[in-house]
Amino acid sequence: MSLDYDDEDRLDCIEVINLQGQIYVEGLQVVGLTPHQFIEGMAARGHDVIGPVVGIYAIPELGLRTGDTYDPRTQGTVIDGITLYEEETDPDFLG
Repeated sequence: MSLDYDDEDRLDCIEVINLQGQIYVEGLQVVGLTPHQFIEGMAARGHDVIGPVVGIYAIPELGLRTGDTYDPRTQGTVIDGITLYEEETDPDFLG
């Protein structure tokens, strides 16, 4: 887990990357899901997922971005962590 701070020493974002971790978003355990499973799970909860942008998916209204990694068990990418922001500011994810 890492905490990033802005120039005024305020918490800017929280990042958790741990493929063995349990990270839940609205009851959905996201770590280990494929990007497709993540998108479907969040859509079922009423959220639009933006991406991928350079391999990153985001839900701007939640201030959430995902990271992924290659998983040899699935022979594809799986979500391995999330980053939480107070507010999404990247124009690529704001549409």
